Amino acid sequence: MALQVCSWSDMMQGKLNSLLPAVQERGCAVSVGSFDGPHLGHEALVQCLLAQAAYVPGVATFMVPPRFARLACRDGTVISSLEQRLEWFEKAGLAFAVLIDFSPEFSKMNGKDFLSMLLQACRVRFITEGSDFRFGYNGSCGTADMYRFAQEQNIAFCVPAEVLYEQERISSSRIRAAIATGNFSLVTALLGRPFALDCRRMLWARTAEQLYSCLPFEQILPKDGEYAASLHLKNGTVIDSVAVVENGIVRVPIHSCNDGQYIGTIQFVP
Repeated sequence: MALQVCSWSDMMQGKLNSLLPAVQERGCAVSVGSFDGPHLGHEALVQCLLAQAAYVPGVATFMVPPRFARLACRDGTVISSLEQRLEWFEKAGLAFAVLIDFSPEFSKMNGKDFLSMLLQACRVRFITEGSDFRFGYNGSCGTADMYRFAQEQNIAFCVPAEVLYEQERISSSRIRAAIATGNFSLVTALLGRPFALDCRRMLWARTAEQLYSCLPFEQILPKDGEYAASLHLKNGTVIDSVAVVENGIVRVPIHSCNDGQYIGTIQFVP
C-alpha cells in the first residue's frame, strides 16, 4: 500500500481517517520525530511499529526538523530532504505520515496537549520513541512524561534499546558531523546506505567540462574536495562519477551526464 500523507491540520479535521479507515477501526502504532537521515536508530523504531500487527503503523514527523525551523537560512542543515524521508517511510512499510509545520504557534503547544490531540485524531494504541526524545514547548517533556501519559490513557509505550556503532549511539547529529568531514564510510554505516543529495529540484548550469549547481542545497554538504560518487538519473540509470564540492557548489563532469535536469540524486560512495 502506498504511504498516505497528510498535514497535522488535515489530520485534526479527519482526513487521515478518510484516507485510512483502518486507523479508527483498529487504532494506530505511531512514533513522533524529525527522522532526519533516516538512520539505523530510526529503523529500530519502525521495526517496533511494524511488530504491532494489530495496529496501523505510521509516524508524525516535521516538515523541517525543529532545531532548524527557526533559522533564517536553512541551507546546508538537514541530512535528507522531506521527499527522501517520505520515500524511506513507504519503503519501510509504514502506512501513513502526518506532516507537522513547526510554526511559532505550534512550538508553544505543551506536551500533554500535543499527545492528547494526536490520540484523539488517530486513535493511538502504541507509541515508540528513542530514549532522548523531547517534545512540547521548549522541549520540556521527555520519555518519562510520555510514559506517564501512556499509562493514564492505557496506551502501550516502548523505548527500544539504543542502536550503537563502534560503542557510540547512532544519531542525526553524529551523521551530520561525519558528512561535514567527508567521512562517507562512517556515514554509510550509520545510515545503512550511502548519503544521497536530492537533486530533483536543483537547477544546473554547464561549462564545456562540468555541470554545476545553481541553487543552495538544503542538505548538508561535505567539506570542499573531490569525492567518489554515483549519479542516479531519473530514468533509473546509474553512472559512476565524481562530485566536486567547493564553496557550497557541487560540480560533476559533463561526460557523466549531458544535462543536469536528468539527475535524480548524487550518492557519495565510501
